[in-house]
Amino acid sequence: MKKQDEVQEGEIKKHIQAITQQMKQLQNDLDVLVPLFENLDDRQAERLANLLNTEGKMLIRSLSGLKY
Repeated sequence: MKKQDEVQEGEIKKHIQAITQQMKQLQNDLDVLVPLFENLDDRQAERLANLLNTEGKMLIRSLSGLKY
């Protein structure tokens, strides 16, 4: 059973590393995107920000659902 747990933990770590890398890439993308918002009028910026905020909220919910 211990070997199975080790294999499972290894697979989980691979997924965590992939997700962590994607999160870093998202941060880089946001760093590029945020200054572009400054060139938009308030209505455009709000509409587009809402698109990101909706997805962000779903991600936060998923992360907060992790139990340990």
